[in-house]
Amino acid sequence: MHQYMETVRNEIEAAAGQEAYLASSLFMRISQSLDYEDEGARVLENKESYEAIQHQAMNSINTQSEFNLDKEILAWQAAILRDISREFYTWWVNHKEQKFMAEDCFQDGESCIRIEASCEKLGLNPTEVFTSLLEVEYLLTRLTTSCNKVMLEVERYWKFKQVNEHKAPDNPFMNKRIALESQGTVLAEGIALLEDISQRCQENAKALAGAHHLLWIQAHQMLQSLIHALNGFLHYDYQQDAELQLNNWVDYLFTKTLENGEPNPTYHGPLHHRVIANLAQATQCLVQHTIRHNDAFTQRDNIMRPFISQTLEKVKRMELTNLKMSQEAQRHQLSLV
Repeated sequence: MHQYMETVRNEIEAAAGQEAYLASSLFMRISQSLDYEDEGARVLENKESYEAIQHQAMNSINTQSEFNLDKEILAWQAAILRDISREFYTWWVNHKEQKFMAEDCFQDGESCIRIEASCEKLGLNPTEVFTSLLEVEYLLTRLTTSCNKVMLEVERYWKFKQVNEHKAPDNPFMNKRIALESQGTVLAEGIALLEDISQRCQENAKALAGAHHLLWIQAHQMLQSLIHALNGFLHYDYQQDAELQLNNWVDYLFTKTLENGEPNPTYHGPLHHRVIANLAQATQCLVQHTIRHNDAFTQRDNIMRPFISQTLEKVKRMELTNLKMSQEAQRHQLSLV
């Protein structure tokens, strides 16, 4: 089910271009209705199971409900998290394949890949080190494909923090409770993992020179940029007039300089510009809704619904064709035994 809806969303976003964030609200509604961001726990095995999900998805976005600005903005934030995670995933995989797995040799001249040569110099187990690289990949995949689930969890933390800080400002016990609440989120757990791996990358870089130094210091710098952005989501200042601070918040995510004084590699990069452009389309719709009293979001829904319906049908047919081919191949293999 997760793969089905993920493929649908990818196609919608690719077709929507800079208006992709406007579609994010509908996918958040589908996510809340189907709970499809389950990392593949629910498997669709036949036409009936696909059609059941297809109908449930459309029912969730066809149901009329009162416009909720906070939920709309949360959906945009989920889309931004998705864009950031996907971009860093691409960079991380490329760095792994082009740098960590580049041809190198051990000190005795035997050929190997660069991560193995580095680990020999550092006295580290290359299997354990490579596993940590894969942990970053897995986290970024999870943040990309389960962005709604992650942001809904973080929203509950924001509200918990807001309510309890109001009840007991500057109370050490309450501050500890709030900190513990944040640590239970997928986002906070992911940040802790990235901080640990980033620190190890920095330590490795300090102990090496040349290409081996660059291998680790570049990974450290990108992880620091990612950690900064994810902290921007976790520690977002939730308030009723959230739309007024969105632009400042995005500026923080892509700040020019990181906390350690190093330049942020994503500042004014392609990702930064894409997020600004996509968010501008979404906020323009918000201006029409709030200032011009134009029911822009209802119009958005009316345009997006048939588009999503068509894509659900298209992807369903494609998935069923692939499923049939896979089943036939399995039967053929069994017949040869």
